[in-house]
Amino acid sequence: MPRLDRLLAPWIGGCLAVAAPVAVTAILLRLQAGQSRDYAFVYLAVVALLALGWGLVPALIAAAVSFLSVDYFFVQPLHTLSIADGTDLVNLLVFFSTAGVVGGLASRRRH
Repeated sequence: MPRLDRLLAPWIGGCLAVAAPVAVTAILLRLQAGQSRDYAFVYLAVVALLALGWGLVPALIAAAVSFLSVDYFFVQPLHTLSIADGTDLVNLLVFFSTAGVVGGLASRRRH
């Protein structure tokens, strides 16, 4: 019989992949982080930590949620989902490349 922790691990990773970027967004909004794009590094750290701890799929989910959160709450025009300029596209590529590289390496090391 499979161990319970092996059965729950993908679900826990998926929940953390959504909850962690949402929590970062809530904290930054509460702190009124303004319109600086420096906070994107906080999201990248979350994506990298999830990749190390839970693997590629949760990291990719976290990258998507992080990008959507940044774009919706912090990039002008606020409360819209759009890629307004090249910086937004770069953010998207950086989130997914970080998730892919770190998640892939962590998955290889785990196996």
